[in-house]
Amino acid sequence: MSALMRLDGKIAIITGGASGIGAEAARLFTEHGAKVVIVDLQEALGQNVAVSIGSDKACFYRCDITDYRDTLISTSLLCVSQSYILVYSVNISLGLSTCNI
Repeated sequence: MSALMRLDGKIAIITGGASGIGAEAARLFTEHGAKVVIVDLQEALGQNVAVSIGSDKACFYRCDITDYRDTLISTSLLCVSQSYILVYSVNISLGLSTCNI
């Protein structure tokens, strides 16, 4: 198997995929053969990333991962494939205290 196609046949669900690291992860994963589902709240940006990658390799799904109903729907997308990758590329502040290092 070619090193560039090591994700061939995989489906990656990438939260926060509309911009930044998530968008770049989506592009990189498709370069390595995966199909990606871009999951984000930012519809316009998410759609643009999916279109720039190509409809044969990427699609966009609007989802608020802080809402369990949305998360259940996006997680159910995993059931369509036995070969999947889930990438959480979002920054969620839950108001938890952090420790000082």
